[in-house]
Amino acid sequence: MGRSARPQDNEDLRSWDTLQEKLSFADRFGLVLTFPITSTETYHAMVEHLARQRGIRLAGEDLRGQAEQWALRYNGRSGRTARQFVEALWVSERQPAPLEAMAEPMVESTAGLP
Repeated sequence: MGRSARPQDNEDLRSWDTLQEKLSFADRFGLVLTFPITSTETYHAMVEHLARQRGIRLAGEDLRGQAEQWALRYNGRSGRTARQFVEALWVSERQPAPLEAMAEPMVESTAGLP
């Protein structure tokens, strides 16, 4: 007998959910969006370009290393992943430093005291 169209195990269930989401999106809007995986070199070039546009201070191997970690966590190397990484990095650079890092050590001064 042929395989059922319904999911049989956890892996099939995830695939089934993904398929249903894609079909639902296509049915509602008539669009199918794809984010093709790129080569490592292309992904790094996209990240470096977007980072320069945003004025990101991180560069070189540090930028590429963090971009690779991001790609491993979030859907692989694509233009969408590169944009999301740079946006997250840009936001994190603008977060205020923790108070402990900003505070200077308190030094008692006796200057000007009798």
